[in-house]
Amino acid sequence: MNPIDEAQKIDNGWEWDCLVAERDALQARVAELETALVWCGGSSDFCPGGIAREGWMKVCAPLLQQLKP
Repeated sequence: MNPIDEAQKIDNGWEWDCLVAERDALQARVAELETALVWCGGSSDFCPGGIAREGWMKVCAPLLQQLKP
């Protein structure tokens, strides 16, 4: 199912406005989380030999790699 086709079926009223607001809120949250991940990456806990390195490499590093163009 094409999301564009589905979006065209939605009334131009409040339903569309709600979807746009939800999308904008999600995009803002993703930007906040991206900033937090980048900031955490500077901590010595996440560097080689740090106590949180294993978790960083398993969870955070792959997410940041996906953000690169």
